Amino acid sequence: MTAYNMTAARQVIIHGDCWPVVSAVQAVVRAMRPECRCDIA
Repeated sequence: MTAYNMTAARQVIIHGDCWPVVSAVQAVVRAMRPECRCDIA
């Protein structure tokens, strides 16, 4: 049986080449998880 680690991520790194989509995803992540660090790479 497969086990999953359901620990919340403390850091989110977003990779993408479409700046409006990347910045929109960053805004959503920051709204849902304000305690996490969200960087654009």
